Amino acid sequence: MSNSRLGLTNRLFSTVAVLKNGTGGGAPALIESAPYTMSNLLNGDRYSLWKTSVLSSGTTYNVDFDLGATVSFAAAALLGYRLAVGVGPLVDVFYQTGAYTPGGSWTSWGSISGLSNNPRDVGITGNSVNARSVRFAISPVAASESFSLGSFFVGNLSDLGGIYSRGGAHIPFQNRLETPLASGAVVLTRIGDNGHTWTMPWNAIPAATRSLLSQAQAKPASFVLVDSDDRFFEVFMRSGSLSESVLTPDLHDVTLELVSMP
Repeated sequence: MSNSRLGLTNRLFSTVAVLKNGTGGGAPALIESAPYTMSNLLNGDRYSLWKTSVLSSGTTYNVDFDLGATVSFAAAALLGYRLAVGVGPLVDVFYQTGAYTPGGSWTSWGSISGLSNNPRDVGITGNSVNARSVRFAISPVAASESFSLGSFFVGNLSDLGGIYSRGGAHIPFQNRLETPLASGAVVLTRIGDNGHTWTMPWNAIPAATRSLLSQAQAKPASFVLVDSDDRFFEVFMRSGSLSESVLTPDLHDVTLELVSMP
């Protein structure tokens, strides 16, 4: 079992990161269904979607990003994923050092599986590497497949040093209406995706952990939580606030609540 970890910076949202698909010079072609274009992958909005064209089995479709500079990363993910047709593809992650060369040598970093379960967010962690470019290689399993996506994630994770302190809780829930009838029966109506909340007390934490939680609190948008079971979630901090108590100059109690993005 792992500690809770936060991914506060997506390397793909840097102002110097470039989506290479459709730029020529041997780069992969655009893979999109208008108006859900690939350019939406770089705008940082989970609900401004990229939707693939129909993908055929036996073909690998590459999505390439030039990160604009050599940076490190130790996690990669698909955020806001939704299967439209098929059973869910396989996604392999590659990286390249030096100048972006689409037909050059790429190093395999890891494989993202579990898309057949239609998760909203899914990713992997691995050894930290330095890279200039990242490739997501999509291999359809069914004869024809398509899906939509809010964004890819490439970045590092900061370890919080534990799951959370005693008294915390993770609450998965179904987003549904529960309507009682005069007969006593209850009609259950699903109205959206399942969700998660986390109440996280962090007791007697050192300055480094407090600083990390303060950085998360200051984020104006969502960020990534990787839980103790290595599951990925795009989350936000409830009300953009946390509660702090000073125990000593070097130790603090901090309490916050995280909510998964639907």
